[in-house]
Formats: sequence, C-alpha cells, structure tokens
Amino acid sequence: MHRHEPLDHIAYSNRWSRRHPGEKALLSLGLLLASVMLPPLPNSALILLITSLLALAGARVPARPWFGLLLTQAAFLGIASGPVAWQSGLDMAVRTVLRSMAATSCLLLLSLTTPLPHLFRQLGHYKALRPLAEFAAVIYRFVALGVDVVGRSRMAMRQRLGPLRTRTYWSLGGRVGGRLLTRLLQRSQSMERAYQCRGVSGLLPLVDDDPPLDRRYVTASLLLIGAVFSGGVAVW
Repeated sequence: MHRHEPLDHIAYSNRWSRRHPGEKALLSLGLLLASVMLPPLPNSALILLITSLLALAGARVPARPWFGLLLTQAAFLGIASGPVAWQSGLDMAVRTVLRSMAATSCLLLLSLTTPLPHLFRQLGHYKALRPLAEFAAVIYRFVALGVDVVGRSRMAMRQRLGPLRTRTYWSLGGRVGGRLLTRLLQRSQSMERAYQCRGVSGLLPLVDDDPPLDRRYVTASLLLIGAVFSGGVAVW
C-alpha cells in the first residue's frame, strides 16, 4: 500500500503504528459502543478521559494535534447545540455534546494510531468488502499523489521566483490546481499500464505483513471495555 507522510504522518510515527489493526479497532470500537449505549453523564466524560490518556500516554500521539482536533469538534458541536438547547433545554444539549465528543475521541484514537492502508488491507481479507477496500485504496492513492504534486509545485515556485506577493501566489496556485487533474490522470494511466505488464487483471494481490495479535493487549482491551460497561451500568 502507498504511504504518504503528510497525509497520515501521525498514524505512522506513533508508538502503536506497528500493532495489529484489529487490536486498535477492538479497543476503539468497543469504547465507541460504550459511548453510544451508556448514559452520557458521567460515562462520556470518563470515556473521553480514557481515550485521551491512551492516545497521549499509550500511543504517544502529539498533544497539539490531538487536542486541536478535539477542540475543533467541540467548537462545531457548541454551535450546533444551540438549537438543541433552545428546543430541549440546556441539559439535553450538554448530554448531546458530551456523547458526541466521546464518540469522536474513540474514532480519533483509531484514525491517529492506524494508517489507512493498514485498515484497507484488513478490509480486503473479507471477500464481500474486497472491492470496496480496493476502491478506497485507489482514492487514498489519488489524494496522496495530489498532495505530493501540489507540494512539489509550491516548492518549485518558491525556489525559482523567491518571495511572492499574495495575489501572485494565489494566481500561480490556481494554475497549479488546473494542471493537477491532468497530472493525476497521467499517473493513473501509467499505473494501469504497469499493472497490465505485470499480468494483473482485476483485484490487486493482497500482501499481509501485519504482526500477529498480541493476546495480552486484546485481554487488556476487553477488560477495560468490560470495566467501562460495568461501571456505566452500575451508575445507571
């Protein structure tokens, strides 16, 4: 699978990047299920705290992007909760925001610790989902190529033309964007010819180089999820 550093550098550089994707999916989706099923007070706040500790202390995700993404979601939810508070009261708005923040933190824990190609590879093991995984991988590769082309073009402009005024910079950026689709189509045609020369017709061969499941990690995840559910039911 293609690796593109600017797109998912956090997912590749964290402490859990080489763990089996199933382990991280079990932990993240289990906590997500708890955030959806259990009452938001105080369970959502507890899940938000647990996912933050796991991301920052466990996976060593940088604090700035983690809290930056959470604050962005909190700002969006704060604006969207206005009508909810107006119609259903402040208590319902607070509960909705807390539940949404807890669910978002669970998904962030999975996305910031697991590179997308690893997830696509796991989906490819299921025959019904194999075409979907291939389609998602192609889109990911196109986005990665687009980011790469734009980054190289911006670097070339700065090296050749030096500091630019804002108006000139945006004008040149528009021309780069206009040629981006052409470059992507050229690269896709080259990829297609390369696959044909290698005798690939249909789905690409699946290469599975993920490490084996760590039973201790799986057991710890199940115990943590069970403790969250048990505590939530007891409080409920």
